Amino acid sequence: MDVGCIRSGKDVDDDADTGMTEKAWLKKRRTNITEAMDGADTSMEEVQGTSRALSSHLLSETILAEQSFLKSKQHKNRMIAYLDKALLESEVDGEFREVAQAFKDLQDKEDEEKRRQKKRRADLLCPKNLPDPMSKLVWVSPEVLDDAALALLRGCLVGDQEHADFIVEEDPANPCGPSLWSAFLMGKVICNLDYVTSRGKTGIAFSYSPAITIKRQVFLSASFQAEFPELAQIVKLAIASHISKWQEIVALEQFVHESAHATTKKNHVSFYSIVQIYYCYMKQKQRQKTTVTRRFVGQSTCKEKLCGGGPLLRSRS
Repeated sequence: MDVGCIRSGKDVDDDADTGMTEKAWLKKRRTNITEAMDGADTSMEEVQGTSRALSSHLLSETILAEQSFLKSKQHKNRMIAYLDKALLESEVDGEFREVAQAFKDLQDKEDEEKRRQKKRRADLLCPKNLPDPMSKLVWVSPEVLDDAALALLRGCLVGDQEHADFIVEEDPANPCGPSLWSAFLMGKVICNLDYVTSRGKTGIAFSYSPAITIKRQVFLSASFQAEFPELAQIVKLAIASHISKWQEIVALEQFVHESAHATTKKNHVSFYSIVQIYYCYMKQKQRQKTTVTRRFVGQSTCKEKLCGGGPLLRSRS
């Protein structure tokens, strides 16, 4: 190191005082620069503004977008710091306080909505106020029925979904056709085995409101009954239920007549009050494909594809 040593030759600027050490020379240069800066009338903001103006044509849209994002992020962080009482009142003005309060109100509203959505998801996956599954009739899919479950549920097992209060599937979100139709028509619970064996304390369950409690006229086409006799039997059992407000239309001519009568301007019937369940299929790439559509008042449309064809609901209003 040569600090404190006299330097000469090309390592020292020509205007440096002869015999001055490097340390002394650097100190003098800093002092001169500081004095020159203090005497200048140009502010740092003006320098930055001039620099941006001269180089604006060199900035791409990506850089400008990044600058805007960083500025917005900085403003947001400053508002959060103010709301956390990390800033003094003297550091902010009245307009900033109003913006910060509006930001806080928006955050509180979004947090409350997130809490409601979380509660709705929890209620959907594990509905409240359901009876003890062990005190009701239970149908268990053969895929999940083992010896332990058979011994535990022996007193409440039934042989079909139509007469069960709780339908146990391996995947309650993707049940088989008869289970789903029994549940949404007659108002049953589709759950997993854990929900039943834990008496509703753990596991997953989907509770369905009975569609048959909404007044409708229903026509089952001959093609539907021929292709899907099990589903047709479920619909007929649902119609015959003591809570059912469905009325079966037995003839196609009657369905056409009732549909035409319902669409006249003088009659104000509810949407989907007259429903036809029919079967169709269409060839596509040498394979059959059918869309199953179930639409009811107060419920969203549910679609699924079945190889080889499937039932459809057609409504008239």
